[in-house]
Amino acid sequence: FSSSTTNGNNNNRVVPKALGTSGNWSAYLDESKGLIYYFNPTTGESKWEAPHDADFSTIEMEIDGAKKAEMRERLKTYLEERLKNSTTKNPSSSSSSS
Repeated sequence: FSSSTTNGNNNNRVVPKALGTSGNWSAYLDESKGLIYYFNPTTGESKWEAPHDADFSTIEMEIDGAKKAEMRERLKTYLEERLKNSTTKNPSSSSSSS
Protein backbone atom coordinates (compact mmCIF):
# COMPACT_ATOMS: atom_id res chain seq x y z
CA PHE A 1 0.00 0.00 0.00
CA SER A 2 2.93 2.36 0.38
CA SER A 3 3.90 2.28 -3.27
CA SER A 4 3.23 5.29 -5.42
CA THR A 5 3.86 6.51 -8.91
CA THR A 6 5.17 9.74 -10.32
CA ASN A 7 3.05 11.96 -12.46
CA GLY A 8 5.06 13.16 -15.47
CA ASN A 9 2.69 16.09 -15.99
CA ASN A 10 3.46 17.71 -12.64
CA ASN A 11 7.25 17.81 -12.40
CA ASN A 12 7.48 14.28 -10.96
CA ARG A 13 4.93 14.93 -8.24
CA VAL A 14 4.34 11.72 -6.27
CA VAL A 15 0.82 10.40 -6.73
CA PRO A 16 -0.23 7.93 -4.02
CA LYS A 17 -1.50 4.51 -5.01
CA ALA A 18 -5.23 4.06 -4.35
CA LEU A 19 -6.13 1.45 -1.74
CA GLY A 20 -9.34 0.82 -3.65
CA THR A 21 -11.92 2.38 -5.92
CA SER A 22 -15.72 2.38 -5.81
CA GLY A 23 -17.75 4.33 -8.33
CA ASN A 24 -16.13 7.75 -8.78
CA TRP A 25 -14.34 7.52 -5.42
CA SER A 26 -10.86 6.26 -4.57
CA ALA A 27 -9.47 5.58 -1.10
CA TYR A 28 -5.92 6.59 -0.13
CA LEU A 29 -3.78 6.35 2.97
CA ASP A 30 -2.57 9.65 4.41
CA GLU A 31 0.83 8.42 5.61
CA SER A 32 1.46 11.45 7.83
CA LYS A 33 -1.77 11.03 9.79
CA GLY A 34 -2.27 7.28 9.45
CA LEU A 35 -5.81 7.80 8.20
CA ILE A 36 -7.69 6.70 5.11
CA TYR A 37 -9.18 9.51 3.04
CA TYR A 38 -11.47 9.43 0.03
CA PHE A 39 -11.13 11.43 -3.18
CA ASN A 40 -13.47 11.92 -6.12
CA PRO A 41 -11.45 13.14 -9.13
CA THR A 42 -14.65 13.98 -11.04
CA THR A 43 -15.77 16.57 -8.48
CA GLY A 44 -12.41 17.29 -6.82
CA GLU A 45 -13.99 16.53 -3.43
CA SER A 46 -12.00 14.81 -0.69
CA LYS A 47 -13.21 13.68 2.72
CA TRP A 48 -12.18 11.63 5.73
CA GLU A 49 -15.51 9.79 6.00
CA ALA A 50 -16.34 7.07 3.47
CA PRO A 51 -18.85 8.39 0.93
CA HIS A 52 -22.38 7.00 1.28
CA ASP A 53 -22.60 6.18 -2.43
CA ALA A 54 -19.47 3.98 -2.44
CA ASP A 55 -18.51 0.68 -0.82
CA PHE A 56 -15.08 0.53 0.79
CA SER A 57 -15.95 -2.11 3.39
CA THR A 58 -13.07 -4.41 2.42
CA ILE A 59 -10.25 -1.85 2.51
CA GLU A 60 -9.52 -2.06 6.24
CA MET A 61 -9.52 -5.85 6.06
CA GLU A 62 -6.85 -5.71 3.34
CA ILE A 63 -4.45 -3.63 5.45
CA ASP A 64 -2.15 -5.91 7.42
CA GLY A 65 -1.86 -5.77 11.21
CA ALA A 66 1.57 -4.12 11.23
CA LYS A 67 0.36 -1.33 8.94
CA LYS A 68 -2.76 -0.82 11.10
CA ALA A 69 -0.55 -0.54 14.21
CA GLU A 70 1.66 1.98 12.41
CA MET A 71 -1.42 3.94 11.31
CA ARG A 72 -2.76 4.06 14.90
CA GLU A 73 0.61 5.30 16.18
CA ARG A 74 0.80 8.00 13.50
CA LEU A 75 -2.75 9.10 14.26
CA LYS A 76 -1.97 9.24 17.99
CA THR A 77 1.15 11.34 17.32
CA TYR A 78 -0.75 13.62 14.93
CA LEU A 79 -3.61 14.19 17.40
CA GLU A 80 -1.22 14.80 20.30
CA GLU A 81 0.64 17.38 18.21
CA ARG A 82 -2.60 19.09 17.19
CA LEU A 83 -3.75 19.22 20.80
CA LYS A 84 -0.38 20.59 21.92
CA ASN A 85 -0.44 23.26 19.21
CA SER A 86 -4.03 24.27 19.92
CA THR A 87 -3.40 24.77 23.63
CA THR A 88 -0.18 26.70 22.92
CA LYS A 89 -1.82 29.03 20.39
CA ASN A 90 -5.13 29.40 22.25
CA PRO A 91 -4.44 29.35 25.99
CA SER A 92 -7.60 29.31 28.11
CA SER A 93 -8.64 32.70 29.31
CA SER A 94 -9.38 33.02 33.00
CA SER A 95 -11.52 36.12 32.53
CA SER A 96 -15.23 35.83 31.87
CA SER A 97 -17.64 38.27 30.29
CA SER A 98 -20.83 39.34 31.97
